[in-house]
Amino acid sequence: MNLFNYETPKKGERFERLLVDGCVEIVRIVSGEVKEQSFCDERDEWVVLLKGSAVVVMGEEIELRAGDTLFIPAERKHLLKKVEPGSLWLAVHIKK
Repeated sequence: MNLFNYETPKKGERFERLLVDGCVEIVRIVSGEVKEQSFCDERDEWVVLLKGSAVVVMGEEIELRAGDTLFIPAERKHLLKKVEPGSLWLAVHIKK
């Protein structure tokens, strides 16, 4: 598989599990047109934005561009405020 071989959804985001092993899950996320979305996961999450741009609010606004990473602790509410359609993410979820 090639991470960069994907179709962009018109609306919302497409989540594709790439690996699940024990307490680790790796997911490819492709963003289409997205309105503000709130998230809160029971697992720690580390994300890297591979392509595109986004704004995440976690207490403060965090602007992300291709290559930027972000660690989101478990149970931490965060808001995807803005995302460029076609953005590509790789997320690593770690269950404690």
